Amino acid sequence: MNTTRIEPAFEGDQVTVCFASDEKYLPLLGVAIQSIIHNSNPQKNYDICVLYSNLPEKRVRKIVEMSRRNVSIRFISVVGVIDQEKLRTMYTTKHFSVETYYRFTIPSLFFKQEKVLYMDCDTVTNKDVAELFDTNLSSEEYVGALRDTFVIYSVRKGDMYYRNSLKLQEPLNYFQAGILLFNTKAFRENHIVEKLYITLAKYKNLRYLDQDVLNMVCEGHVKYLDGRWNVEYHMPLCAEDYSHVLTSKETIEYEGCYTNPWILHFCGGRKPWIKPSFPRSEVFWKYARECPFYEEIVYRNIEENVRNCTIDTVKHQTEVIVQKVIKGYLEESKKNDDKLENNLKSLIEGKATNEGVRQELGRIKKIMKDVVQLGDYHRKLKRIRWKVHLSWGEKRQKYITREKQLKKKIKSVEDFLRSK
Repeated sequence: MNTTRIEPAFEGDQVTVCFASDEKYLPLLGVAIQSIIHNSNPQKNYDICVLYSNLPEKRVRKIVEMSRRNVSIRFISVVGVIDQEKLRTMYTTKHFSVETYYRFTIPSLFFKQEKVLYMDCDTVTNKDVAELFDTNLSSEEYVGALRDTFVIYSVRKGDMYYRNSLKLQEPLNYFQAGILLFNTKAFRENHIVEKLYITLAKYKNLRYLDQDVLNMVCEGHVKYLDGRWNVEYHMPLCAEDYSHVLTSKETIEYEGCYTNPWILHFCGGRKPWIKPSFPRSEVFWKYARECPFYEEIVYRNIEENVRNCTIDTVKHQTEVIVQKVIKGYLEESKKNDDKLENNLKSLIEGKATNEGVRQELGRIKKIMKDVVQLGDYHRKLKRIRWKVHLSWGEKRQKYITREKQLKKKIKSVEDFLRSK
């Protein structure tokens, strides 16, 4: 195993903050770091470290250049830090990437620090994080964290996952791991990282992956912090009835934090960089305007919304086309068989017996996927044409073949759209 150790960036006291990011989240990381800098104390030093495995140097430099006299920004590769045996236990799901596990490396990497503040990239800070970092943790408190309001909501609605699957004694104390104050000294002394990997290897269907593991291993050893240090932005959007499910005390506490967040965490699927009209989005955009990725975030927002409009249009076209196909086949079928009036019902239930209908709908489903990616196909075709022009021999022939395949696919999609 790699024995990399990270020396402090400053002599004397410093606030050590750690992120983990892939390339997709770099612009949001820039916003998160800008919010820390904006609210920092000029009399304190901040050592901001980003854990990564594969990032373009040019984009990394863009964030490093945000450094200040009292703010150091460093990128630390975890390649080789995690051994192969442990890597095999790190499975991912649709909503989580492998970077979520990098926080497991913090206690060993930062061997000279007794505390490290971990933050998710989709957060913005409205208060000096030094105040959070200065929280005292006893030797029995492995992490400082905040109870997960959405989990409390789920448990009160009858969700038994946390008790039955995770075997938590008190599910209402489940913490949200997007903001974690690591007691790295206690982690090392109690061999907590090893316990995390052992637990991860035992469970293959975890809902929140490393967050679930941290909760299982650290239960009973958590210092619960002021709720304003990790306000879950998505509650009013994803759990509109939360005020009827949470207790009155829980509702009052959450709404008080939501009104005056010290750290706003944009967890959940509805993000302010996708739709700026979401509540509290102005907090994100305030800091986005100050960071060097602002134009890129705006561009991505436009691109994503145009793509969504295209998909909505395609969905509508699909519905119209499917109705035409069904109607045509039913009319044709009824000429020969009066008993086929249930065909439509069977089709809706996914049990169509008419082979022709099934084949036609399958063809439409496949080609509609290509419709959504038509713009990408045209861009790929331009790139391949340049490669054909600049290459020779077997390589050129390979690009020519690919060019023909793309042309054929583009033509079939465009012919399909024209026919409908």
